[in-house]
Amino acid sequence: MGRVFPLCLGLLFASQSAVQAQISQSGTISGPDGTGPRTPMPRAAHPSLEEQLRRKKAQEPPASLPQEPAMSTDELLSPAEKKAADELQVSMNLKNAQPRFRMHLGLAPALARKLAGPADRFRFDPGLVWQSAFRLTDPERSFTFWTGLYLAAWNGHARSETSFSRFTAMYVGPLLAFEWKEPVRHTLAFGLAGVNRQADPEFPGEKLKQATKRYGLDGSGLWLNYGLGFPLSQGFEWEVKAGIQTSSAYMLSYLSIGVSLWTD
Repeated sequence: MGRVFPLCLGLLFASQSAVQAQISQSGTISGPDGTGPRTPMPRAAHPSLEEQLRRKKAQEPPASLPQEPAMSTDELLSPAEKKAADELQVSMNLKNAQPRFRMHLGLAPALARKLAGPADRFRFDPGLVWQSAFRLTDPERSFTFWTGLYLAAWNGHARSETSFSRFTAMYVGPLLAFEWKEPVRHTLAFGLAGVNRQADPEFPGEKLKQATKRYGLDGSGLWLNYGLGFPLSQGFEWEVKAGIQTSSAYMLSYLSIGVSLWTD
């Protein structure tokens, strides 16, 4: 027994020496499949707290600076300058306007003068004058040509020694007009209009048993008027017209004061 223990110690020491010698030998240790051990990848170190804060700050959008509200043009101008700028803008808009269609409606007081025949006296109440015109020529020219329709109507009465009648006179016919723009708009219009008088006689007289024989169709008459237009805004203006209207029995002179509407 005393020999066995020293023998075991010797074998243990010999095997340990052989293992140490094997480890100390140079070369790569291969596994059963002939491949060597894999080199472990280094683990990424966790960023520090300061690094995390720096990355988060870099990803955030830059803070926008507070912007002062922009001042409008009206606040930069004095009241007098603002008024002058508005007037200039309105005048430029009116100057550049190129209307194609224009319509005038005016109230027209009138006076009548007998031309021939019996000594009748005509008197007219204020009537209405309506004109619509369409431009035919180039709008860039200062002198343009228009055509359209003319309509005018008045109420009145006629008196003679033997009769007294109330009537309505209506004039309808084509319109031809010349227009020029400097310094204000001028219009010269003329045409031929048919006249129809519808009478309401209070006493027709002995020689006039039927009022329609005297107060019926007057035939056609020439008319002419001259107008001045004063633009106020885009598409709207005041217009004054002075004109004459003829028939077979009398000549009517009138002054029309009204408005004109137009479209580009």
